[in-house]
Amino acid sequence: MEAMVYSKRSAPRGMRLTEVEKPVPTAGQVLVKIHSVSLNAADYRSMQMGIGPKSGIFGADIAGLVEAVGQDTMKFKVGDAVFGELSINDFGGLAEYVAALRHFWQRSSTQCPSNMPPPYRWPQSQRSRDFAKKAEFVRLSTDATHSLNPGKPLIT
Repeated sequence: MEAMVYSKRSAPRGMRLTEVEKPVPTAGQVLVKIHSVSLNAADYRSMQMGIGPKSGIFGADIAGLVEAVGQDTMKFKVGDAVFGELSINDFGGLAEYVAALRHFWQRSSTQCPSNMPPPYRWPQSQRSRDFAKKAEFVRLSTDATHSLNPGKPLIT
């Protein structure tokens, strides 16, 4: 498979399209064919500082289709549309495929409440196809979640 692999300290210019081995899901993992990934400020800053994932493949906010599941992975099946945030999983979104533990993924049709305003609400017919919006939603929802402080007021 092909992936954009980071190899030197020079922001996104340091990435090169490279042929790498396609991951194989192990027990508890889900292999996802990536359809969309959103890069964020943390990706960019990490590249500028010369730090990054062991694999050299950035991209944490991902949407795609389940291609295969490892043993003991009953929550998902092949063909499920999913999205996830993989920064704790060593990233991997700037590739054709990524394997990550099942708890990093959510089925897209169950994680987009119908009462959410556009652009975060997708018509039923679009839920399995609109991967770019799903990857963007992961970034926005992750930022919102990380800005909450338990026991503190939301507005002061």
